[in-house]
This record gives sequence, structure tokens and C-alpha cells, in this order.
Amino acid sequence: MKILYFRPDTVDCTADPHYVNYGDIEEMLSDVQKVLESSLVQSITSVSVYDVDGSLLLESDRYSDYSFKDGAKIAEGEYAEKHKVAGLYFYKDADDAKKIPVGLTGYRKLVEMVIGNRLPEKVSMENIGYINIGIAWAFSGQHSCSDYITITPHDKIVDYSNQDWYIDNPGYRKHCRDLSNLIGQVIEPND
Repeated sequence: MKILYFRPDTVDCTADPHYVNYGDIEEMLSDVQKVLESSLVQSITSVSVYDVDGSLLLESDRYSDYSFKDGAKIAEGEYAEKHKVAGLYFYKDADDAKKIPVGLTGYRKLVEMVIGNRLPEKVSMENIGYINIGIAWAFSGQHSCSDYITITPHDKIVDYSNQDWYIDNPGYRKHCRDLSNLIGQVIEPND
């Protein structure tokens, strides 16, 4: 006898995209840095660079707002503040061959490499498919599976993703307005 379990109460973890088109890569990278440095972002869980086929090229250590093991310590202090990982738990080491610094420092280093044309061997602007930055938006105080800023350099597009199911969160509409004002673009919730 075989038993089939049907679970209709699955969770939709897809992001509601909030795309912004840019005319210039430097402006695009600068706007993302401005957002990451702002009070709109509580913390940065990861910085990852993928090639056009989706293979990982560069990555930072990963952090989580959830403790996956007993006794895990929350990142705090000067190190955590500097890298904008305060309040997160260490989750996973980056591959040494692909490693960039963690959090905000990792993103800044990536921008330096791109702008200064100093990307590591086997990584070039031509083979970068997208850059993914995991974040915890300050208004929600957590990192959901959809809270990523995704940069697509070839198309000069940034997706400042949120989950619009946050619509009932009292701070969500203000968050969208503040994000819009910060980057000079329109970011609106999808009702």
C-alpha cells in the first residue's frame, strides 16, 4: 500500500519584484551601496556573484537570522557592526577559492573590483550573470527567503525585492516610500 500526502497549505516564498532600470553600471552599484548603508537595511546575510549559467563565482560567508544549532552565538560588537551582520548567526563559510569579505564590506569590495577592473581571474563583467545580496529589511526585522537585492549587470537592472504580503505590516508602505526617496525611483507595493 502507498499513501500519498497532499498538503494544500504550502507557503509561497516567491518575491514580489521591484525592478529599477539604470543607464550606467556605476550608478546602479552606487544606489545599491546607498541602500545597503542606509537604515532601511538592518543586516546583510550574504553577498554572492553568479555567472550567466547560475554557477557561483564569488561569495561571502553566510549568516542567518535563525540559529540552526544549539549554542550558536549572535554576531555583535565592532566586527558585526562594521560588516552589518549584527544580530545574525554565522551559518556557513564561503569557499576559500571564491571568498570575498562578509556583509557590507564584501559588497564594497566587490564594487571596488568591478569599478577598478580588478576582478579575480576567471571572473569578468561579461560572465557575471547576477549579484545576489541577502538582506533583512529594517521594517520587518527579519530576512525572509525573498529579501534579496539582485543586480543584473548586463541588463543594468536592480530588483529591490520584498514580499508584498508585508502589505499589512504598518511599516511596509513607509519602507517603500523611503526606498523610493533614497534612490530617486518609484517603488510601490503591489496590492
